Amino acid sequence: MRLSDRAQDARSQMLAAVAAVSRLLFGALLAALACGPACAAELELSTEEQAHLRELGQARVCVDPHYAPFEQLDEQGRYTGIAAEFLGHYSQMLELPLQIQLTESWAESLRWMEQGRCDLIAMLNETPARQRYMNFSTPYLQDDTLIITRDDIGYLEGMSALRGKQVGVVPGYRLEELIRRDYPDIQIIPTLTVSDALERVSTGELYATFEALRSALPMIQQQGLGNLKISGQTPYQNVYRVGVRKDDPLLLAAINKAIATLPPLTAHDIVERGFKVPVINRVDYTRLWQLAAAALVLFAFLLYRNHKIGQFNRILAEKNAELERLSETDHLTGSYNRLKLDRELQQELERAHRYQRPLSVILFDLDLFKQINDQHGHPVGDKVLVAIAALVRQQIRQHDRCGRWGGEEFLILCPETTVEQAAQLAEKLRGALAQHRVLDLITVTGSFGVASLQPAESVAGLIQRVDQALYDAKHAGRNSLRLAAA
Repeated sequence: MRLSDRAQDARSQMLAAVAAVSRLLFGALLAALACGPACAAELELSTEEQAHLRELGQARVCVDPHYAPFEQLDEQGRYTGIAAEFLGHYSQMLELPLQIQLTESWAESLRWMEQGRCDLIAMLNETPARQRYMNFSTPYLQDDTLIITRDDIGYLEGMSALRGKQVGVVPGYRLEELIRRDYPDIQIIPTLTVSDALERVSTGELYATFEALRSALPMIQQQGLGNLKISGQTPYQNVYRVGVRKDDPLLLAAINKAIATLPPLTAHDIVERGFKVPVINRVDYTRLWQLAAAALVLFAFLLYRNHKIGQFNRILAEKNAELERLSETDHLTGSYNRLKLDRELQQELERAHRYQRPLSVILFDLDLFKQINDQHGHPVGDKVLVAIAALVRQQIRQHDRCGRWGGEEFLILCPETTVEQAAQLAEKLRGALAQHRVLDLITVTGSFGVASLQPAESVAGLIQRVDQALYDAKHAGRNSLRLAAA
């Protein structure tokens, strides 16, 4: 079915935003290559600036604790992300240690800055309201802001399509100030974090929210929000700067010199590691059609426009396919996640009941897995889970589906399979598991429960029986298999 011209234009505008992050990376790389070693000038601070930094001793830094991949505070309170890497380089260049202030939210970080409890804010946009209590460095990073909705909402032609709609925005974000100023008819609903906003859009509580593609992706994957998509582009570009306490012009001057002195190749590497998006080289035909005769201009423009529509449609399909894949995949093992397993299980159960076909499930748990984490550390434990998931995928049949049920538990869905056939497969897996050595160091065994769908049985009933069978296998001494009671 052909799209109308309006829909095609909306898609083209929106896809230009999706490609913006890629253009940023490509532009940074070209600048670095063209500039070369000459750009890596030495940092030259004035005597007054050097004395001031020594007197300051350290800089108290406020951050957004929930804005990955740009910046976040992890569970241990460590500051990580793209902005953290940039700030780390500036700190090293200025020989100025950083003290990260452990705030609970972005709004609290802004309050602390206004109260003088912070010397710096690592990454933010400049706004009139913020200019009252801080100065701003030169920019060091930028990206475009996109509109994100559920996948049952059509493509939106800009912010005007959101009039009268409820949209989620984190209080204190610059976007809140801009929307209230430019689009007062849009209903702003405060959310705790961007992740909270995405979840509330997914459930239908909110109509839309706003975010850059690459910061939204890890949140969508982690939360399993496969029903979200990019639906349009905002007119707002994030131009990220360091915010500096209003009464400290010498610190601002030193920060600006560090930003100007950081080698472009270093800045490019930081951004590339954080975003990991492919380079897209776009061709600009503007000069060509401006110099051509009117008829030739029109013909060339139409060809170019049709080509770009097709190209952007492919990019959009790839990005939405990537979102769907990430929302269904366990980020560690690459197997199905719990959300995908629940969907597949419900579909196969309905089919089995409708056509009176056999359906079995295998639920297994790695024995004494906590000891592996305690003795070897969680990174080794993660590698064990990855290796076991890969081994299971090699052993099961083509039409079986395997996923991570939770922690060290895995569930295998076996359509067209009797309980006897499923028991044979489970025994095969149990033996393969016991003989397999992970990292040439660790041998892991598993306890298996097997259950076959009963007439008129629900998903909950089937899972309860196979879970009990797994429990019985564990209490029978582990590294064993038990069939669920009918």
